[in-house]
Amino acid sequence: MNKNLSSEEIDANMNQNLNFLLEKFTENPKDATLYGPLADLYFRMKDYAQASRYARMGITAGVQPGHHASISYRILLNVLKIQQADFRQQEQIIQQAMKDFPRLPDLYAEYALLFFKQGQYDNAEQLFKQALLLAEHYHEVEESTFDQEVTRTYLALGRIYEQKNDYKQAIEYYQKILEINKYDSMAFAPLYHLIYKEDPIYCIAYLNSLYDKNKQADLEFLIVHISNLQRGKILAYYMQAHNKLLTEQKVDILSMEATENYENVQVAVLEKLKMELPKMTGTAILLGDFRQVEPVLPYISSSYQNILLRFYRKTDRLFVAGDFLPYKEVLQYLIQADKSTVLMKYCLYAIDFAWRESFVIAQTLQEHGYFSASEELYRHILAREYIEDKKDIVYNLAYCYYKMQNYQAANQYFLQARSLGCKNKELDLFIVWSKQQVLSLVEGESVT
Repeated sequence: MNKNLSSEEIDANMNQNLNFLLEKFTENPKDATLYGPLADLYFRMKDYAQASRYARMGITAGVQPGHHASISYRILLNVLKIQQADFRQQEQIIQQAMKDFPRLPDLYAEYALLFFKQGQYDNAEQLFKQALLLAEHYHEVEESTFDQEVTRTYLALGRIYEQKNDYKQAIEYYQKILEINKYDSMAFAPLYHLIYKEDPIYCIAYLNSLYDKNKQADLEFLIVHISNLQRGKILAYYMQAHNKLLTEQKVDILSMEATENYENVQVAVLEKLKMELPKMTGTAILLGDFRQVEPVLPYISSSYQNILLRFYRKTDRLFVAGDFLPYKEVLQYLIQADKSTVLMKYCLYAIDFAWRESFVIAQTLQEHGYFSASEELYRHILAREYIEDKKDIVYNLAYCYYKMQNYQAANQYFLQARSLGCKNKELDLFIVWSKQQVLSLVEGESVT
């Protein structure tokens, strides 16, 4: 289709094609070669009821010769996804399609993705790998578009191996994506999370094998993405290589002063100060010396003052609800600084907040891989007298133990989460995996 056509021209062309096909269909409604194209046109016109009708007619009529013989299956599967059909409905169509096209990798990838979304990772892993194997040797008449979706397969496999704590395999699959497109943020972020706690020299050498430190575009990609994830020696290395610092867009305050636009000067200065307060507070915490912090206290607002005084144990005043947002902002800065000891101490004071706010802090730590700190906070939350709903807290606690490779505790709390009615789609699989790890450890000890 001509990309230069307007939307009105595209709609007119589709209507013209539709009318032509419908005339043919009226003349010969048993012409099975019309069903797939009609389904495709109706789908592109977002008439999903008609798209589904003709797709089902095409499937019932059987496989038609040609490069796009699987079109009826593809259209129907897309309609079912849009309509959020249940697992069984989609599985039934995919299984039927696989019988007609047993070597088409696209279908195995679709089936794998269906399992993946359900949290059935073992089944998904097997099918994703079958899709990759079939794609290597695919020479059928039916056109395969799997090569356009291969990064999605690698990303899902990386996620599966991360969940299994098999980080070596996860890194391999994320790297495969970056070898196809090194500027793929979806692959870079999880890969960096898996390597950045290693020796910075190793991390830099590894990243230099994927990126050209003499290429501006590569350096800018690394600086932007690393700065969003972590601050430290790795970021400093690439910023030095880039030979300039990342700076925020500056507001030209001088020109506003020259034109006596003092109202906007005040707004700009206050906005800049507001943005800098979490950074100022975070750096004051990282200094680790209250004597160096005292001079800045008069210049920051009461919530940030209280954060510093609480951290350095210079006040007995507990945090209140109004301190929660500043506390979270400073937490994000400290996470980027990646100082585990400081973070552990900082998060001790999260228990001042109500249990829901403490839960948000624990989840934030968990999402960034600080499982020990989040585990401790979850246990503090569970020790409280009144909590409305424990199942998600218990599940997250179990997940932290799992990632810390304390599989016995993980299994215990996963089972408890299930007994409390937790409906997390990955729960049953984590119970199986943690139990397998416990049994493996017991067998290893008995052999020893």
